[in-house]
Amino acid sequence: MKTKILLLLLITIGMGACSNFDDMNTNNNKPSPDDPRFADYDFNKAALSSILRGGATYDGADLWQRVKSLHIDLYSQMFDESVSGWVSTRNYLRNDGWTVGYWSKVQQWVIRLNLIIKQGQGNPAKANSVAVAKIWRVYVQSQACDLFGVMPFPSYKLNEVNPPYVSVENQYTEFFTELDAAAKLLDPKVGFMNGKEDMIFKGDVNKWKMFANSLRLRLALRLSEVKPDVCKQQAQAAIDGGVMTSASEEAKCPPSNVGWGNDYNYTLLFAWGETQHMTTSFEKLVTNIGGLDWPASYAATVKPAKVDPRAVVMFNPSASGFWKGVTPGLHPDNVNNGENKASEKAILGTFVVGPAGQRNLSRPYDMLLFEEVCFLKAEAAARNFVTGVNAKAEYEKGVRSSFARWGATNVDAYLASTEKNVAGTSASYDDVAGAGNTVLEKIITQKYLANFPDVSIEGWSDKRRLNLPRMDVPAYRDPSEFASAPSDIKNPRSFVKRVRIPLIESANNTVEYNKGVALMGPGGDKATTNIWWDVNANHCTSAN
Repeated sequence: MKTKILLLLLITIGMGACSNFDDMNTNNNKPSPDDPRFADYDFNKAALSSILRGGATYDGADLWQRVKSLHIDLYSQMFDESVSGWVSTRNYLRNDGWTVGYWSKVQQWVIRLNLIIKQGQGNPAKANSVAVAKIWRVYVQSQACDLFGVMPFPSYKLNEVNPPYVSVENQYTEFFTELDAAAKLLDPKVGFMNGKEDMIFKGDVNKWKMFANSLRLRLALRLSEVKPDVCKQQAQAAIDGGVMTSASEEAKCPPSNVGWGNDYNYTLLFAWGETQHMTTSFEKLVTNIGGLDWPASYAATVKPAKVDPRAVVMFNPSASGFWKGVTPGLHPDNVNNGENKASEKAILGTFVVGPAGQRNLSRPYDMLLFEEVCFLKAEAAARNFVTGVNAKAEYEKGVRSSFARWGATNVDAYLASTEKNVAGTSASYDDVAGAGNTVLEKIITQKYLANFPDVSIEGWSDKRRLNLPRMDVPAYRDPSEFASAPSDIKNPRSFVKRVRIPLIESANNTVEYNKGVALMGPGGDKATTNIWWDVNANHCTSAN
């Protein structure tokens, strides 16, 4: 009898153990998204973190140099790479090898963000990850859209094997819808990424909301000329929703400084011998404006008598003591020759790149600064796109913040000065006497300087949107597209309009590419074809 009882007990224990076989085969160190115990855990944080860094830095030195340095910086005329003539993009010539990687990368980022959105939708515990994925999806796509124009914009609402090309107008419509939804979805009471995962805002949901609204304001002003009614609606909604109110809330991404190509990238260019030099366009904007004498602490043999004090920090005198700009768009035969020798042109300052021979480990990548928000609000108010904003106050607030960023002094005297730069623009908001000195020209000039050097894409976008700030026409432009183009600083068609779509698209994605080209209008896939929001408006009144 005892034997039967013992046998029954052993069978019972064994059956109980069998019910736990699944538990025995579960690795608790590698949780699965399908495991109900982790239903509220956000498995997408690591993926989102990676895309945040990639989108903020062009995914490192390779794409950053090819797209930012060798296209955007040259088109904005903040710099010229004047050491050699190999940089053909300064002349508006195409170089698919420098753009195809970015073209593909942006779509990869958007597709990965779509997956994060689809996996998290409807789960309150993942609301913030979904919201930030929506915001970042708009940020990375808008950067590329303002470069190429019509392009694929993969959807998270549809299952697309080959995402179609989308018009710029429809992309912008989706940008505003997504930013509005994301700002409303963000919830400070819900858990989010930690400071290491979110290198931009350290997990601060309120700052993400201000970034969403500030980005919405930036994109709203982009439509000032093509859709002023939409511009007004979206700009007012952005401001009412809450934009950045101080420099502590602005969007920056620190370099990881780990592995090749992950330093602050202007530092790497200098290490490669590819130095960045001031252009004559930039020199003309900063000479004499503000009426302040050249600071005695900056030694130079050739220099203007008066200069914007930020400019001497932005650019150092050349090795031979020259603080002069190089003509933009030189013919390859004239680069680094004669009066355009690199040794006689002001060079990107140590404040940006760090001391000679050292890595700049501390400078972050600027993405959307408080100063830009001030100037966006100033323009919106000055042009009656919004109410409840004092244009002059925002303008002066932006200048003061920019002076503080660059360690410049005497901002009160600068803002009171009616002395004008070569373009005819003074710093005083109330002084509108003379050509080149409208309120809009002041605002855009200061916005351009404040966004130096990381946000040069905004300088180029304003040039296309408003033909501001005043720039020199490049000395030599691609004759296949610009042979009959004007050479007039007041004619917007004197300047490049967009970057062409990589040729591989026409060969490997012919049907969708051709549909995309049709959306571009009569100009087709050319550097002279306007992006939708660019209507060849001219607000430049400069006489020089």
